[in-house]
Amino acid sequence: DKNNAPVVIEVKRRRGQRKHVDQLKQYTEAVKEQHPNVRGILVAPSASNAVFSALEKRGLEFVKLKPKVCPTPS
Repeated sequence: DKNNAPVVIEVKRRRGQRKHVDQLKQYTEAVKEQHPNVRGILVAPSASNAVFSALEKRGLEFVKLKPKVCPTPS
């Protein structure tokens, strides 16, 4: 990131789920052994309030994914 902290990004095409938060936390914990200032970001089109709460409790972040539909080739 802009402060030279490593960032772990978990990208999902569909709605973010609690299991994705747990997965992201596992990844950030593994990186944290060598980089204590690691950030974890879940990127998805949407997520429930429970997911947002779980992210906050674990010190993780959320970024809304705005997917674009690609035209079908002719």
